[in-house]
Amino acid sequence: LPRRHLRSGARMSSGDEETVTRQRNTGADDEEYAAASETNPDVCTLYISADEFVCTQRNTTRGRVLTIARESGICGVTAVSSAPFGAQERTVHGLMGVLHRYQEAFLVVIVNARKVATIAGGRIFEISRVELLPFTLYAKKGQKSRNDGVAKEIKAIESYLSKGHYYSPDYDLTRSWLSPCSVSEMTHESSVDKFFFNKELSLDFLGLGQLGTAWLVPTIQGFVASETLAAPPFDVPQVPLGTTFTLTSITRSSRTRLWPVGAAGLSEEGDAAEYAEMEVLVEFANIRAAYLGARGSCPVVWQRPAKSGLECHVGSHEASTAALSLHARSLIASHGHVLFLSLLQGTGEERALKGAFDKAFEEARKRMGDDGRKVRTLSGSVTRALLPGGVSQMLTESSKALVPLCSIRRTAPSGRSGVAVEEQTQRIMLRIHCASSDQADGVLLAIARDAIENLLA
Repeated sequence: LPRRHLRSGARMSSGDEETVTRQRNTGADDEEYAAASETNPDVCTLYISADEFVCTQRNTTRGRVLTIARESGICGVTAVSSAPFGAQERTVHGLMGVLHRYQEAFLVVIVNARKVATIAGGRIFEISRVELLPFTLYAKKGQKSRNDGVAKEIKAIESYLSKGHYYSPDYDLTRSWLSPCSVSEMTHESSVDKFFFNKELSLDFLGLGQLGTAWLVPTIQGFVASETLAAPPFDVPQVPLGTTFTLTSITRSSRTRLWPVGAAGLSEEGDAAEYAEMEVLVEFANIRAAYLGARGSCPVVWQRPAKSGLECHVGSHEASTAALSLHARSLIASHGHVLFLSLLQGTGEERALKGAFDKAFEEARKRMGDDGRKVRTLSGSVTRALLPGGVSQMLTESSKALVPLCSIRRTAPSGRSGVAVEEQTQRIMLRIHCASSDQADGVLLAIARDAIENLLA
């Protein structure tokens, strides 16, 4: 999500910022090896020797260590014994996995990160520096590969992974906060595949089963921002003086259909280009309210025009119908009911896309059988959607049977903290598409505002 859409309502105060940049290059005796993470339980100690990588567990100072043989790449878990003789010691936030490039392999580690949000006690960190450590041992300090082309690629990958990626040491951040899963309970199947950005990198660790989650850091690509406010960010009923409000926005970008650069529409498998889900959460007193919505490229098979002013190239009706059916079924499997909100206009470059979507949607809904009753479509305008209450008015025209549009959880007063006394779960997700992703992001924020205001009222 472009930062300009969130700056006014979700700035992070400097007091909440935590930066970890510790690194030690010393020999380590057994005592240091067992207690290396005591000062910060959210980091690991990584020992780098000529034969292997040895990494302690996150969130604990005892137990097992992960070993990765540098020659064979075989991973294993063993009991803590002693640090490898003469090993270099590094402090890292966790491991993203192993990258294989041609005949070479690299261990992907998170070196620096800063805390940007806390939701219901779960912390979210923004990755600020990633390093790829070669399995091959080189005499020259800092050398990553003998191949200059691979070395340049590795440098570019380090830069790419060091911006716009996030993780939580407490929860699986690939999942919505509406259905949280702790990292200790995470499995290969529990994470949301399209948001598990480093899934392919982490396959070796996931092969270790539940043990692998002690070192693995599931990451998302997107944007996270949070701010604690003295005044409510939405219109809410009267609250006691001194009540603080925490507003958090999480945008998860899909890792599918990222390539080729500039891809548009749906693939044959039903994956959408520019697909992202935005989650807006408000916490105050004993209430936590959340809204989850999605945006993406127009869900038909099409290609962008080569030049501005030209109509886009739309694929066949059959191809679009088949791909849209798959796309809709995947959303139903994750969210139940789905409302496609089309903000395309019937003029200019958008005319062909709007016509193709309307035609494909009706046919796809017929082919989907019972699932076809769980998807609906609604047309509107960007201007109307951004007006206060504009989205609510459009949704009223569609159906009120599928509300609430967001989730809310009220807990008992402080004397009985943690006991849920009221909980409503979001039963429909809006999937927006329009000509510009920036426009869609603005509409999603407006929808979140209206939905949460209506629920709290």
